[in-house]
Amino acid sequence: MHKIFCIAAGQEQTRKSPNSINKKHLYLNYGLLSLATLLSRRGVPVIQIQGNFETPEKIFHECNIEGFSESSMPIFISIPSFYAVSWVRKFIRLAKQQMPFRKIIVGGRWVVDGHPELLNDLLVEADLIVDGLAEWRIDELFNEYVLPHIRHGITVKTSSLEYSSSHLDYRLLSRRNDYQPSIEVSRGCGMGCNFCQEKNEPLSKLKTADKTISELREILISDEYGTMTPYFEASVFAPSKTWAQNLQIGFEKEDFKVGWRTEARVDSITPSSLSILANTGLKVLDLGLESASQVQLMRMQKTKDPVRYLKKASNLLKSARLNNIKVKVNILLFAGETNETFSETLDWLEKHRDCIFGVSVGPAMVFGWECNSSEYMKELTSYGASVCSSSEIIGVRELNLSKEFDAGAAQEISRKASKSFMNADQYFFLKSFSYLPRSYTYKDFINEIDCDNDVYSFDVSGVNFEKKLLNCI
Repeated sequence: MHKIFCIAAGQEQTRKSPNSINKKHLYLNYGLLSLATLLSRRGVPVIQIQGNFETPEKIFHECNIEGFSESSMPIFISIPSFYAVSWVRKFIRLAKQQMPFRKIIVGGRWVVDGHPELLNDLLVEADLIVDGLAEWRIDELFNEYVLPHIRHGITVKTSSLEYSSSHLDYRLLSRRNDYQPSIEVSRGCGMGCNFCQEKNEPLSKLKTADKTISELREILISDEYGTMTPYFEASVFAPSKTWAQNLQIGFEKEDFKVGWRTEARVDSITPSSLSILANTGLKVLDLGLESASQVQLMRMQKTKDPVRYLKKASNLLKSARLNNIKVKVNILLFAGETNETFSETLDWLEKHRDCIFGVSVGPAMVFGWECNSSEYMKELTSYGASVCSSSEIIGVRELNLSKEFDAGAAQEISRKASKSFMNADQYFFLKSFSYLPRSYTYKDFINEIDCDNDVYSFDVSGVNFEKKLLNCI
């Protein structure tokens, strides 16, 4: 069968330690699934295959099992990160060796980032590099690259493929059962944090509560694996109290029960809304605190009033605890970080320990073409940061944050800080809720800890290799 293959690029290298557990993480490319859904609506067979942390050779073999060599349709490849570029280069080479005349279209808004010619220099065998969101060019791409290969017997729908926030078709996803589904409830942010790629992207209107519920009913399935726990995907989840109430009303009306997770800023969600959302099944909140140092918060442009910001954070954490919502706090070690500024953050976290289920800490890095990030680097340099000379991946620059925290020290202190707030059970619960394969069990997890013998960002000292996972939900 002549299928369109949509490939979510994998990675040969990991940002974090390359242990077996980190390589089990599944990061669904829901942007590509949106594109695949639009193409499928034209009546053309489509399949999306995720590269994850598998080798290009293994994913290419999986493509052949799915009929890759039998199709003349174009291949769409999405690159979510500069870490994936070397993987894509090898995959394209394999594809061109087997079918040299097969068209390969490559995109990835944060990697292309206005310079398709620079990415083309790295991926010389690609036929087209698409800048920006491919969804807005899908009609053009379909007419030029897909229509010429339509075979007899396929009825093509002629309606426009212009993007809308309609349901993603998870039936197109290879090994669908392993993925915890995501629902894109909004796009953009526009809050101006200088480390964020979406700092100037306007926040879109939140998908309606009714539409969210309808989409949940369509994508959730029951099988022999663990319960599906969807992620409400948004760069910043900013529901009004009315939206939260509408979601609760809809859930109660349809007797709909599901545990879900989302990400929010300290100032994007109120304690009153949080208590309502808890009634709908909100179980895990990823909270982008970033720092509790007033100096660092100002440098990040996270807020203009750090005192008020931290008070809001404190109130939100206390509300989450009262409503049995597990909060994972995200912390960013930023340019100019010192023992003093980081101690301020650790002290604040310690004061709120009983409200925190897990902590993720990581040092700031700079992603993107040098021509796009030179001004940003000047700003970071003014705070005392410098580029680490050991960084070897194009588009990725590790930083020495200050004289006190070089790149290595920043990684080490990040790992220790996470470990001090999160044990193995907490880590597994958070990761299995959204990122680990649904077929991956606690026993698998414990066995890999035992075999890897790695230095983890969670505490393994209390692990009992015989016990079963507690029901945290």
